[in-house]
Amino acid sequence: METQNQIIELFRKSPNSELSTSEIAEAIEKPEFEEISRALSEKFIDPEKIRKAKRKKAQMHRKILYHLNDLVKENILKISKEGKKGEKFFCLDLEEGEEILIDRVKRVTISKPHAPSLPIEGYEQKGIIYCLDPATWIERLNSILIECAMFDDLKELLHFISGCFSNINDSVTLNEFDAILKKNDLSQVTNFVHKLNSRCNDYGKKICCILNISGLEKQGEFLELMKDAIKASNVSFVFNTAAGELDKNSAFFEKLIKLFFESDANLYFQNNDLHKSPYAIGRAGPYTFDEGEWASYKKELYGKLKCIVCAQSTVIVDAERFYSEEAKNIEQFKQFNLKIADSLFSINSIQRRRSEELFSDIIKLNEKHIEDIFIFSRNYVRFWNYGWKHEDFDQEFLINMFSESKKAVDEFCLSEETIYKSCGMPTRLKIAYSCAFDVFVENIFSKAKYRKFTISNIKDFHKEDIKKIIESKENLFKLFNGGDLISFYRVGNLDAKEILKEIAFIMNNYKLPFFRWNFGGVKERDMDLKRFIEQ
Repeated sequence: METQNQIIELFRKSPNSELSTSEIAEAIEKPEFEEISRALSEKFIDPEKIRKAKRKKAQMHRKILYHLNDLVKENILKISKEGKKGEKFFCLDLEEGEEILIDRVKRVTISKPHAPSLPIEGYEQKGIIYCLDPATWIERLNSILIECAMFDDLKELLHFISGCFSNINDSVTLNEFDAILKKNDLSQVTNFVHKLNSRCNDYGKKICCILNISGLEKQGEFLELMKDAIKASNVSFVFNTAAGELDKNSAFFEKLIKLFFESDANLYFQNNDLHKSPYAIGRAGPYTFDEGEWASYKKELYGKLKCIVCAQSTVIVDAERFYSEEAKNIEQFKQFNLKIADSLFSINSIQRRRSEELFSDIIKLNEKHIEDIFIFSRNYVRFWNYGWKHEDFDQEFLINMFSESKKAVDEFCLSEETIYKSCGMPTRLKIAYSCAFDVFVENIFSKAKYRKFTISNIKDFHKEDIKKIIESKENLFKLFNGGDLISFYRVGNLDAKEILKEIAFIMNNYKLPFFRWNFGGVKERDMDLKRFIEQ
């Protein structure tokens, strides 16, 4: 009965939540859950201990499921979906506005508040819009940034990240990850990365580690770490550097390129000469902060906050489906985006009013600066299949269409902020544009029409068609202020020195703040080189 009361209390606090068996088990049996997680994420451990830990985990899940199934039979909860490996997710068996009275040791009343009616619901039904993540759109944030330098103990940092998973639905960014390497030895950091990967796997989240190359003192140790850490599929590394640092640390980067080539992992670069605020990778796409606001943060709040919110809510748009339904029309596209902005404004207001209730784990860590946690956060509109690199899409028209739309959305945000401030209710409303990742939307939206950007050597960058495509992307980076990404698929033979020259060429000659290098094509020998191939 006590376990069921604890489960009921979880849903009473957050009546719109959708929780997995693992999330409920961790909340109810926290000490035992953490002990099992530690055992399963240890790199070197006796196989018998692993078997015991797995048995304990299975027993815990069975125990929690027993009580969950009882609550389902009582029509208090219902199974909402099944996740990876058949794990069940649960939510309240209530419609919006309904209330349930539960007589237990003490009487508990749970009501499910009405979600606001939004002007994008028709587009959701048509498959043009997808909200990240529909079941937890209001109750969870998209992404937060944690300052690694503010944590002296890896256990404390891991504990905080695990707690944050119940407050977010996409990713956690670890800024200045190099600070961890300064304070801990190689084996501790390696073990930490494995634990992060394991937790992400359990909860369907992503971790992104930002490395400032200028602060990376133990380069040899870091390369040793990467040999192992690169295998962690849920943990990405972004190298924040500049052209001058590439040249200064050429031996390090050549070894790094070889490591990523051997692992088939994506190698992410942020050009620090162009963009100072951290660029991060989530499941849905890239994240970053406004440059001016990040400068203010560094000047006034850096060293005071352990974490800040990057993104609150996200709407993802299948632009190809919108074009098919509504036609490629600048005015219609602008009005469509204003409807999205209006919807995000409604959700933004709810989240800020209920922030202490919904995001308690994040707020606890910054109790002295609660008002500053959301000071730089934004809501996101991500676009999929929107026309860049589409052979039948006029790129100049594309830029103009997004420019006019973004201008209208920015004016809407400013107008709403002004109205609230004039009423004595200061509230922040910022909406950022960004792109959506193919792996996130492949089962939701239309098939990709764009083509992969393949490079065989540095001479390719001097060709007119390639220069034209990159020029268009430079303009999109200015409009996609929530973060954009360009991917270069390298084909031909591996030569780390030559590839490093190509990366330096991009940093010196193009205004591309964030890009990734993929080496999948390098391993294909005797292939016909095509600069644009079907994905």
